[in-house]
Amino acid sequence: MGQEKPTRAVVIAEDDSLIREMIGHALEDKFEILPAWDGIEAIEQYRRHAGRIAAVITDLTMPRLNGEQLVDWLRDKDPNLPVIVITAYSWSRQVNRLLSHANITLLWKPFDIGLLVELVDDFTGAQREAAACRLAE
Repeated sequence: MGQEKPTRAVVIAEDDSLIREMIGHALEDKFEILPAWDGIEAIEQYRRHAGRIAAVITDLTMPRLNGEQLVDWLRDKDPNLPVIVITAYSWSRQVNRLLSHANITLLWKPFDIGLLVELVDDFTGAQREAAACRLAE
């Protein structure tokens, strides 16, 4: 029997395709990856897959609609959705405001991909679900 396709998804909003692909590869065993080049594409992915999205990973600085604007939009739709904001820029008032929301964390570039995977697991309970499946087998 082949490996089953994940039922839950993670939106990765990042305009750097190499970073977006690196994150996607690290998470693709546990989640369907929904890539987005910017905040507008991330919103389109959310609208298409809202019931299955376990978390959103977003760059802070992107064209058309940035990460801060995306987080504000997501908080309107789902205040408890886990969001990981990644940025190469230093601490700012913008970052302080984002971190005042529930279920948001921040990672500075360059980041350790293993740490990002752990954060997604912690936020989504992916490890607990996998352990429960193993116990049920």
